Amino acid sequence: MRLHTWVILLILATIISCSSNIDSNPVKMEWTEIVNTGKPIDYCQIDSVSNGYILTYSHSPAIAGGFKIIRMNTLSEGDLEKTYLFESNNNTTQFVSVKGNDIGFVQYDFEENTLRSKFFISHNLGEIWNEIRTPLEGGMRNFILMENSLFVEGNLKGTGQTFESLNRGQTWSSINTLKKGFKSFFLLRTANNRILCKGFKSFNYKDGKLLLFDTQNNSIQELINIDGNSFSYLKPISKEKNLHIIIDGNKLKIYSLQKEEMILREKFRLPDNTSWVENVFLDREYYIVTVREKKLTGKKISWISYDNGKNWRPLEHEKRLKLIYNTFGRLFMIDINNDILRRK
Repeated sequence: MRLHTWVILLILATIISCSSNIDSNPVKMEWTEIVNTGKPIDYCQIDSVSNGYILTYSHSPAIAGGFKIIRMNTLSEGDLEKTYLFESNNNTTQFVSVKGNDIGFVQYDFEENTLRSKFFISHNLGEIWNEIRTPLEGGMRNFILMENSLFVEGNLKGTGQTFESLNRGQTWSSINTLKKGFKSFFLLRTANNRILCKGFKSFNYKDGKLLLFDTQNNSIQELINIDGNSFSYLKPISKEKNLHIIIDGNKLKIYSLQKEEMILREKFRLPDNTSWVENVFLDREYYIVTVREKKLTGKKISWISYDNGKNWRPLEHEKRLKLIYNTFGRLFMIDINNDILRRK
């Protein structure tokens, strides 16, 4: 009987070992430090502009907040020249968009113990900033900069609302998403000269859809079904602009948006004993994910895969590297010392 038990345990151990997608052999990379943020950040994004990029990072309100928007110009010898376009010592930001010479961001601050939002836009890469008044009265969540229009979305008197402006925020018109059948509606990002959105046909975030909003004819097309409780959308860091990720538990599905159709390209599983994906980097040579450990401490760490997510190796876990989202598909990370790093 005891021998029989040991045989079963051995078989189970073999199955678990074979099914593991972890390779404990760590990977190291060479990095160039571009800036130190001084203290931990809870938001960071890098956007491409001529001869350099725009770096935005924000600190959590739990550590007194503060954020910076910096233009990084590449000099002839490869060094970076930093110009601070906007700074705040105690407010925060979570949404930044750069399109041509336009930069927009949402600033969050506490007024009379209430979190309020303000919307700023510059039309000359940060030389002059204008506060844009919207109908959302401080409850703005997100915005989309289009070629000839501007969209904002957020809460107004307890309900979700979406508005469009055709004259840089001087006047606004409401987009009636309830009339289109959606109780909740969220702007995500531009895609194929349209807007990728998330909509739910019930108030409990069931019966969700990933949507493509054609702003020219004011029509909404349903792409794929999503469930608000278990599925979430993520835009990967990639040179391929048409890639999108749907997260379902520990599985990630990579879709390619072709015209008006989402095509499943591939799917892979997260590293074992991890959860909550923060960012994903997709390249022909390797994939990188920044995830949270399922341990009590729940540290954020990054893993690298050279076989499209079949097996994962630790990426300098001692440095606690985390991916930084950027819109042009390069590899940037931040380490435990608050250094923002660029892959050499």
